Amino acid sequence: MATNNAINLGRATFIANTSYTYTNVTGEAQPYFVIFDTAAVNEGSCYTPSTGKFNAPVTGNYLFNTTITFGGITSNMNTGQLYFISYDSPGSFTALVLDFEAYNWSYNGILTVSASYLAAGLPKGNGVRVEVIIYGGYNVVSVYNSFFSGFQVL
Repeated sequence: MATNNAINLGRATFIANTSYTYTNVTGEAQPYFVIFDTAAVNEGSCYTPSTGKFNAPVTGNYLFNTTITFGGITSNMNTGQLYFISYDSPGSFTALVLDFEAYNWSYNGILTVSASYLAAGLPKGNGVRVEVIIYGGYNVVSVYNSFFSGFQVL
């Protein structure tokens, strides 16, 4: 903790969002790495908007969260999964953070899911990104109005 009860966020803090709708990205159990193409905050330049990847600038502990909005959910789409994936070794991992009922949880074909917070110890240079999968139906699900954020915990 910093002085005055403020939280010290360290050298790596980012907030990124999708600036437009990515269409036909999942369904039929097709995994999709979400590209959050606009970084509103990117302290330490640790997030790359063109790839949707966060890279740890230093070895440390990090917290991540995400909210994903899907469109085009149909009654054939029974389940979905949300993952945080660390894609570099050593220390790579896949963390299933949410199993959800796609159609049953949707309203008029729209579904928003959130995962708050995943804590991860990352070596310098390791990266994290968000993957989603919708099972059933066709590859017609869109992703929009979504965000991904994280910070180093000191």
